[in-house]
Amino acid sequence: MTGDDLARRASPAHGGIGRRLLLRVLLFSSAVTLILTLSQLYIGYRRDVETIDRQITAAEGSYRRSLGQGLWNLDAPQLELQVDGILQLPGIRFVEVRETSDREDLLVVSAGARQSPADVRREFPVVHMNRGVDERLGTLTIEASFEDVYRRLFETAIVILISQGAQTFVVSFFVFFIVDRLITRHLVTAATSLGGYDLRRSPAPLRLQRRAPPHGDELDRLVGAFNDMSVENSRLYHDLEDRESTLQRQSNELRSLANRLMDAQDGERRRIATMLHETTAQDLAALKLLLTRLNRTTAHLPDEERNALDESIALAEQSMTEIRTVSYLLHPPFLDEAGLVLALRWYVGGFAKRSGITVDLELPESLERLPLDTETVLFRIVQESLTNIHRHAGSQTARIRMTRDAGTLVLEIADQGRGIPSASLEQLAGGAGGVGIASMAERIEQVGGHLEVVSSDQGTTVRVRLPIAGDREAAIRSERP
Repeated sequence: MTGDDLARRASPAHGGIGRRLLLRVLLFSSAVTLILTLSQLYIGYRRDVETIDRQITAAEGSYRRSLGQGLWNLDAPQLELQVDGILQLPGIRFVEVRETSDREDLLVVSAGARQSPADVRREFPVVHMNRGVDERLGTLTIEASFEDVYRRLFETAIVILISQGAQTFVVSFFVFFIVDRLITRHLVTAATSLGGYDLRRSPAPLRLQRRAPPHGDELDRLVGAFNDMSVENSRLYHDLEDRESTLQRQSNELRSLANRLMDAQDGERRRIATMLHETTAQDLAALKLLLTRLNRTTAHLPDEERNALDESIALAEQSMTEIRTVSYLLHPPFLDEAGLVLALRWYVGGFAKRSGITVDLELPESLERLPLDTETVLFRIVQESLTNIHRHAGSQTARIRMTRDAGTLVLEIADQGRGIPSASLEQLAGGAGGVGIASMAERIEQVGGHLEVVSSDQGTTVRVRLPIAGDREAAIRSERP
């Protein structure tokens, strides 16, 4: 993620701290405003309802005697005036005075419109004192509505919400501005600097574009910690570079030393093989000839001495065979004289006889000569792989297959043994090992190839891929002894 990406994500337009703070302040202020508004409306509602209730009770107390007098006198005009007076009280929507007597033509005086259903309905007895006793003459019914109460509450709610909402928005945006001015924009600056941070070069110290406070605050501590971390990381990175360079140089030197050691080993093998073949083997051949000539003149010798001479001739023949075998194993002459294919056929045939392991050999009918060091590496890989099969795999069969396809030589040595333990296989994959397969992998890489080892409980396969030139002249031009 680049510094521009960090800056965009930290900005208010992309869900930064300022935007989230603004949203939370708005939500909290709106919730508080709503709760306070509802509380104020509820208090006003209770106050208005109690006011209506007190007015109804006061109307009953003020008009009951006069209504009783008018109903006693059956004075309808007087009752109408009194009913109209009650109807003028706030919230009163219907007033009725009904006579309760045995007369057929009952007197009923009403004003206003009957509510169905009424928010408040109260009935009071209308009495008249006759001979010192209150006599009930009728019933006063008063119905009240809360329409005015609801209208006033609605108007009050609108005023409160508008005023408090405006105040909330103003305060919230002011808080947003202060937070953005004091915190958010500096965090965006830090994010941009952090996004462009590169360990490969020493970054400039982070500085905030603001007036320094008289006493250091949290942002100053953040900037100081970031600059200290940058200096320490730069130092550690340069130390790591130096150590990596040293390690790489030592690794190259070690690889070069190992290659020179293996080259020296190959040269020493060739020298010893030549010495054994041309000196020791020749001396043994001469010894055998002398012993054979001597054996022709032993007719006068006792049988015991003739048998000893025959054993000496047999030992000389056996020693010649073993020295020749050791010489060829150290460095087969076919590899220099006839090439890789004939050398592999000779070596595999001898290995099968000595080990008792059946080897299936598939080689191309015609393969141009390769550079001598390349043929030597391929031969040593086959030799090392067959030796490992004989010593460790426990397999009675092996398969060697060499193919060429599209300028690539592929060599595979496979067995059906117990496989390589996972720990040893990891060491081979990591380049560990002495002069075995791991060293052969380095040698094949030196000539431009690649070696891989695949192993399981079903067997092991060593596979070599080597790009080769398309013409034979590349091999002929290589140096040969």
